[in-house]
Amino acid sequence: FIDEPIKTDPGLIQHYRQSNWRIEDYELFQWDRYPEILIFDTKDYDVQSKFFTRLAYFVEKEGFKGRLATDEELEGKHGYNAHDYKVDDLARFFNKAVEENFQLNSYELNLKKILINNGLFEADGLFVKPIKGEIASISRQTPDWSRTNLLTHELYHMVFFMDEEFRNYTTAVYHTCDSETLNFLIDYFKSQPSLGYDTNDQYLMYTEFMAYVMEQRTNKVAKSFVDKASWGTVMKFTPDRAAYIRQTQGRGFEDISHALTDFVFDKYGIVAGNLALITRY
Repeated sequence: FIDEPIKTDPGLIQHYRQSNWRIEDYELFQWDRYPEILIFDTKDYDVQSKFFTRLAYFVEKEGFKGRLATDEELEGKHGYNAHDYKVDDLARFFNKAVEENFQLNSYELNLKKILINNGLFEADGLFVKPIKGEIASISRQTPDWSRTNLLTHELYHMVFFMDEEFRNYTTAVYHTCDSETLNFLIDYFKSQPSLGYDTNDQYLMYTEFMAYVMEQRTNKVAKSFVDKASWGTVMKFTPDRAAYIRQTQGRGFEDISHALTDFVFDKYGIVAGNLALITRY
């Protein structure tokens, strides 16, 4: 168990030597520009699941939101390959466990200690008060090319959570972008049972809309969604909208990427596909 993070730029996390990890299961980092943001890198999906799968179902999964799923209910279920949570949702999760006398596992209890010891929570007896911050997680089990996208995806969620102006701007882009492009994205979410997003949760849709576009470079985003529109599961679920994305060559997603990148570059000096100031190849 470690609770003191290594302060670093996200660009150095991707290839940080696992042999230098302080314990076997995970390493803990702190975004150097935003000390209230903690980043977990886990050795595999099993460790990540022990930390975060119950949280994923509690915060985002349709049919589970707001309740603590038992180990039996979670048996054989996969949360996500990467995770992101804001401090208010984390506090609700841990306080719900206290209220219901629900036995969390040792990884979840250690997570609670990490959040208290790093100032994201304030202890209030057995309960916690959310202070400020967010957490993200990726895994070494994910292939390198996907780890890059997933880390970028999760950290753009962090920017969204902490910056009201960016949230408002994203909301405006969401409601003014090409409607068929947007509707395709929502249908894509619905077509993938492994995601399990509650698509009626508008806040969740705003932040995922943004992160799915911003996880990759602007010049790659159109092809990425054309590829998704060619998946059998997607074409079966939403044939007309999948055809629209292929016919328009995904240009609507590229337009969204340009609009969102204009904002984050002006404010933070970052772009779609990369939040790092330092990159190690």
